[in-house]
Amino acid sequence: MNEFICDWRIESISYCWNKRGEIVSPSFVADTLQNTAWSLKLFHGGYYFLSLTLIRGEDDGPRDRDFLFSCEFSCVTANNLTLTSVRKVSAGGELGMGCGASFGRHEIFGHKEDLILPQDILTLRCRMWKSEGDMDKYGQCLVVPDWRLNEF
Repeated sequence: MNEFICDWRIESISYCWNKRGEIVSPSFVADTLQNTAWSLKLFHGGYYFLSLTLIRGEDDGPRDRDFLFSCEFSCVTANNLTLTSVRKVSAGGELGMGCGASFGRHEIFGHKEDLILPQDILTLRCRMWKSEGDMDKYGQCLVVPDWRLNEF
């Protein structure tokens, strides 16, 4: 199985919870998934929910509808435990396409905030995998934007 995990750390997250809008991560390349390029988009629907979408970007990877993979979206605590997750199986990987999941605000903020949001940082994880080939490959990245939400 080929697997890639991207952790996205969003600083000053409490600034956006009473507003609606979206934040897009810097792009990253999942080298273990045929060098495909991706970004994550977080839409925060104010008080009730947030949704996380994985979007395929421009790359040299496969361009057909047959590029299928599975993915899982999670909110991760400060000590790297999964708080909540949503699994999607057999998502399409065409350019501009991807998959997504929604979380209720209470699923993240209904717990001890200092455990989940130390120093006002939200960590979201996207795990992608595809069964192919004879060898197992594993890749990982950490995406940390060079801006803070309260600068907007």
